[in-house]
Amino acid sequence: MDQPSSVPTPPEPEEQAGEIFGPTNWQPYERRRFLSTCVTMIISGLSGYAAHPYLVGNRRQEFAAFLEEKWQDLNNPRQRKNRPLHATNDLNEDRRFTNTPSRFRPITLDQDGLAYQSFLYSLNLCHIKPIELLRPHFKTLGNVNNHLPPRELWKNIAPTLRVADALREKLNAPLISINSAFRSTAYNSACPGAAPQSYHTRNMALDLVYACSPEKVFAAAQALRSQGLFKGGIGVYSSFTHIDTRGRNAEWGSTPKIAKA
Repeated sequence: MDQPSSVPTPPEPEEQAGEIFGPTNWQPYERRRFLSTCVTMIISGLSGYAAHPYLVGNRRQEFAAFLEEKWQDLNNPRQRKNRPLHATNDLNEDRRFTNTPSRFRPITLDQDGLAYQSFLYSLNLCHIKPIELLRPHFKTLGNVNNHLPPRELWKNIAPTLRVADALREKLNAPLISINSAFRSTAYNSACPGAAPQSYHTRNMALDLVYACSPEKVFAAAQALRSQGLFKGGIGVYSSFTHIDTRGRNAEWGSTPKIAKA
């Protein structure tokens, strides 16, 4: 009697799954998904970068200052408490940063500069960092270099800094830069339009740029002055606002809305 023909055994489920979803068919899908994820992340990152200034203001200056302080902390672990910088006082001698915009260059300080930096930290300002005040003292006009104020004038800037700090709070707008703080007599003479007896030479004045119009800063400073926070001068210009604590009120401006005094 003939033996019954054997019936072919169906493949195991694992083998079927391997044929349908195995590596040969799975890899193209994985590549497409990976590329799609990368493109999505790039688009999201660019969109976030573009929208950031409109959502929370331009914080690039503050972020650069934060990174600079952290970098200096890493380079000087034993003196991290005071966050010291390099022990020289001439930015032009540091050729590593000649192609870097001045507002992002690491500033360099001698021992008096480090002491002035510690003094600024002791003021415990809420928003203004010492590095933001230190930068204007390393500017150059022609062949004239500015420098840090002498020790006997250090305390003069404290009231004006507190006004600038209060303005930052009232405006709810970032401080972009301090264009000018103390000016040496020679440097002040080189500044176009500077008064010979400018309060900058007494370390009592600041030229401030906030992330809003100078007219808005002027109005906010007037409000703080009327509340008794300070007595001093307020000047509005096309790109910055001048604040000083001279002890008597004065105001002037370069726009028709502000009466000159």
